[in-house]
Amino acid sequence: MQKIFDKSKMDYNEFKIPKKGGKLRNVVAPNKELLKFQRSVLRTLNSFYFKQVEGTEIQDIAHGFLKGRNVITAAEQHIGYKVTIMMDISNFFDTVYSTMLPEEFATIPQLFHKDGYCAQGFATSPLLANIASIQMLQRISRYLKRFDDYAFTIYADDIQISVNIEDYDVLNRIISEVSKDIEAAGFKVNEKKTRIKYAKFGWRRILGVNVGDKEVRATRKVIRKIRAARQQRNGPSLGGLMNWASCQKPKYRK
Repeated sequence: MQKIFDKSKMDYNEFKIPKKGGKLRNVVAPNKELLKFQRSVLRTLNSFYFKQVEGTEIQDIAHGFLKGRNVITAAEQHIGYKVTIMMDISNFFDTVYSTMLPEEFATIPQLFHKDGYCAQGFATSPLLANIASIQMLQRISRYLKRFDDYAFTIYADDIQISVNIEDYDVLNRIISEVSKDIEAAGFKVNEKKTRIKYAKFGWRRILGVNVGDKEVRATRKVIRKIRAARQQRNGPSLGGLMNWASCQKPKYRK
């Protein structure tokens, strides 16, 4: 991780963009030199994460921003389950501080906002957040072991837990206990985004993908966009949508 660089050339700009709910999201955009440095350590961060979880009970849980994984590899874990609990971590990157990370990364100021957190907009923030979440995933996994059959995945700030239990009280108990584990790790649950999805009511949409009893497929919204792109003869848009609708896994597999 030792690199030679000119700190004076590394800086960032901050601005706010509106969210769907009307609130504002703070985005930190690194300049060219800072972005180049952050990208240069992505492979190191990725390798570090895999080494930390290899051979453990959480090695297949995180799917966001990791080599060989995407929303499809996460969604496929939930095929065939009766119920999926969806949970969201509030302001995920902004609550990951340098103090939550190994010293070899925590001591590199170019990976953090001046206030010490992993800014949204920094190239390294997603992987650093994955590393900082390891203990949280271990906590949740230990709790879920009491169930005979379950699926547990996380993609950035989105948590998915599938079980074959439809009892509402049990499901709410799972939400309560998992929320405690999340908060014990220094994060906070966005309760407004917590959802329980039942397979008996149709496809469960997980990370923008429809998940059923035997397969995953594109949502109707994506199909409508494909039809619109064809009518408008929008080649670039159509190509991207077709690729998304095919539910392809990454070509690289670890």
